[in-house]
Amino acid sequence: MDYKQIVPSIFLKNGEAVSWPDSDEKVTDDPVQLALNYANYGADSIIVFDFSTDEHESGVNIGVIRDICRTVDIPVIGSGNVGRLEEIGRAHV
Repeated sequence: MDYKQIVPSIFLKNGEAVSWPDSDEKVTDDPVQLALNYANYGADSIIVFDFSTDEHESGVNIGVIRDICRTVDIPVIGSGNVGRLEEIGRAHV
């Protein structure tokens, strides 16, 4: 049996969802609501990429990832800027 999954991506820069990793074009003011919309429309999971450039921005993005994990009832895969093992623990809900 063939099984296909729909897995949208959210690219985070400084807590905002942007259109592409090398772009600053904002997709939405609320990445958590974007993730919820994906989940409500049938996504099987969501990949959230952290494209932070410094520790402060990383903290902001990890906070958004935690909020997404608390809000949606589908798997959330965090990816991107993980510089230290402690950051994995901060992102885990």
